[in-house]
Amino acid sequence: MFKKVISQGSLIRLAAHSGAGSLLREVWVQEKKNGFLLSGIFQKRSISVEGHTFYLNYSPGRHDRHNIKMLEERGILNPNVPEYYTKDHPNSRRKIALVPAAEIAPEDRTKFKRALFANVLERNPGEQVLELEISGFKGRPQKFYIGANYAPVSPYHFVAWMPPAIDRGFLTATRQVYQGINLLYYADNLLQAIGDPELRIFFSAQGGGNSSDMLHFQITGAKYPAFASTSYHHPYFREGLGLFYISRTAWVFPGLLARYNDETRDKYLPKTTTWIKNWLEKNPASNTFNLLGQLRPDGIRELFFVKRKTGRDYIRESKYDLAGYEISGNFVVETLEEYENFPRKIPRLEWDLRRGGQS
Repeated sequence: MFKKVISQGSLIRLAAHSGAGSLLREVWVQEKKNGFLLSGIFQKRSISVEGHTFYLNYSPGRHDRHNIKMLEERGILNPNVPEYYTKDHPNSRRKIALVPAAEIAPEDRTKFKRALFANVLERNPGEQVLELEISGFKGRPQKFYIGANYAPVSPYHFVAWMPPAIDRGFLTATRQVYQGINLLYYADNLLQAIGDPELRIFFSAQGGGNSSDMLHFQITGAKYPAFASTSYHHPYFREGLGLFYISRTAWVFPGLLARYNDETRDKYLPKTTTWIKNWLEKNPASNTFNLLGQLRPDGIRELFFVKRKTGRDYIRESKYDLAGYEISGNFVVETLEEYENFPRKIPRLEWDLRRGGQS
């Protein structure tokens, strides 16, 4: 089990290798008492999308997060700590450079994306952040931070991100893109570190509805209808472990499902990363992806690679980004009016190629 070994301000370093989920739940309760979380009554109802069950979620905090003045007054954001923005790294396509807002003219800041996790410990002073090491391929450890999302999409919602570092004189971060086979091992080892089947993860690559260009995973306490549907069409008791091509019959969004255990992980994850690599290389300008992950109660893990197209971030039924959470089978709206008026049945998703939606 994980245990707290060092507590330094809002940073809690962890030791051991599994069971962080119980600590995350403790942190959530504490953050709620401290007023760090934007509270409100979650509402959820089932809807039908192309014959599949989805959940429509209403989260008041998703709307309130746009009120920066309120966030500062409540102490969620520290107005005296500068924001950072991301720029292309001069030496690497898999990294990004982080630039303080003061170095970018105010009228030019809209041209850049905010680096949401660049300085969380300073900018979000009320947040308790867990630090742990997650292994990549061949067991190479990588530091990750995990903190509660103050504008949650579900009753539990955390973000696990790779903190920035100084590289050749630049403050840099790992980009939210395909990072080779390490990405799948980070996802798998994150699931095992959490050790809680009720806490699932998703990853949205650039162009796939990502909220930040810094590498991060989202962790939620929601059920993912995508896994229920793929299990129905490819049941474990009959199909067993392996790789399963997911057609639009099995789920609205096609891709590849990897189902594996400790003994078969090193067999199926390399094959899955080959699928991802081939998809991205087929059309580098437009092809991107989402990744869903869950740990089953029996210890089996499932990673679902979903094919996406850059620019196809929205559907006509929703004005918000279509990211990993939506791909999992969970739509989120930010007002009660949207929740009440959202259609109960969508016969077929119609993509809207407009830009300028909300994340």
